[in-house]
Amino acid sequence: MTMGTMGLTDLNDLTDLTVTAGPATLSGLALDLPALLLDEEFGQSKVWRFEDFDFPATLTHEPTRRFLRDMGLPEEHALFQLDTDIPLPTLAEYYA
Repeated sequence: MTMGTMGLTDLNDLTDLTVTAGPATLSGLALDLPALLLDEEFGQSKVWRFEDFDFPATLTHEPTRRFLRDMGLPEEHALFQLDTDIPLPTLAEYYA
């Protein structure tokens, strides 16, 4: 398996890598993903990339903000559906 051809189903295979690699990633997150992974899996028009004004004030973790700006999130997934007409809610707001 090469990183360039990895699919989302292959992410489970990377669990061992995150344990051995630890937090020393280029992004500052637990796992670095290939730049176009979400575009390849969901289609470029189906991935929403956020802007600074979309973030709640409490989201201060810069690696997370950078991930959401650069990588984005799929607009629709089995676990969630983004409402792109409103700023990104916190988990507490989402579940309220």
